[in-house]
Amino acid sequence: MLTGLASPKSTEGVSFGNPAQSWVETRTASLRLAIFAQHGGMIEPGTDICAAHIARNDLSLHTMVSSRAVWAVEKEGGRLVPSPVHHHPDSLALARKCQTIVSIRGRHACHNRTGAVRVDGLDGALVASLMDALAAAGFVVQDAPSHSPAKQPGDICNRGQRMRGVELDISHELMSHLLNDAGRMARFAAAVRHGFESVLPEC
Repeated sequence: MLTGLASPKSTEGVSFGNPAQSWVETRTASLRLAIFAQHGGMIEPGTDICAAHIARNDLSLHTMVSSRAVWAVEKEGGRLVPSPVHHHPDSLALARKCQTIVSIRGRHACHNRTGAVRVDGLDGALVASLMDALAAAGFVVQDAPSHSPAKQPGDICNRGQRMRGVELDISHELMSHLLNDAGRMARFAAAVRHGFESVLPEC
């Protein structure tokens, strides 16, 4: 576990269709910015790890980690995780306290060796800043779909006090590189934080 993360706690009563073991980690630090990864563990592998690298010890952090993949069970409703997980009380409580939320996802495939990241959400200035910072650091940045969940007011990235945030959707290929190359993970996290500083210098 990375330094500064809260100890994981088991989440009970969450309906996955079948029993599943999950852990929620929430750490309140800066209320200016929180990093969320609600699909960690075997759901979207690496999202919780990437979120922790970005948050370090000074940004608020919320992650949920599942010990088994639930997307195959839940995909009939068009979502990767059932809504009780999306709206875990710890998640909403932290969102209400923080001004801006950046959520980490990992569901799309890029189908090239390098991989790519999509930057999406309702905070246009922060989206543009993160795209520029990631591209400058050598990462492939793709445009997000015009009608995406991250552009909906109810998406977790838009549930902060400013009601507009950002989602980073990391391709399977790029996530694999980040998880297997500590230097690349550090460079990715540093680029994301540089993108924050350009728009949210108080963070």
